[in-house]
Amino acid sequence: MHNAFAAAIKDSPALEIAGPVELSAVCFRHRVKEDASEDARNLFNLALLKRIVSRGKVYLSNAELKEKFSLADDSKGVVVVDVVKDSPAAEKGLKAGDVIIEAAQEEIKSATQVAGKVDDAKRAGRKSILLLVERQGDLRFIALRLDQS
Repeated sequence: MHNAFAAAIKDSPALEIAGPVELSAVCFRHRVKEDASEDARNLFNLALLKRIVSRGKVYLSNAELKEKFSLADDSKGVVVVDVVKDSPAAEKGLKAGDVIIEAAQEEIKSATQVAGKVDDAKRAGRKSILLLVERQGDLRFIALRLDQS
């Protein structure tokens, strides 16, 4: 499903992919005029995000997810919003609401950073990547098998 969504974003003249498409995550943004300030770009994309989330069919990673998954305000990492059935993540028990805190033993602050760590591990020929995941206050390590495709 995320690949179809990414393809739709790529086909849109108004939207652009903002990071690698990995782990069922698609990072995208609206193409705002090049001369627009960073604040104007962020405000426009925040308004777009709120419109999309209000439809209830797609969940986007932002502060609103903290409320949806009952996360603490000081939570760090990246929230898992969905796990593809029968995927390596599902096989290892990763669930929506889990928070990825580390990937390959480095602190994670964005979905793009997780995707980059996955790409790095694949390029290095690794068969898995170690994730530190928080679920409802408990920490656990997950060795996630990497699809080499």
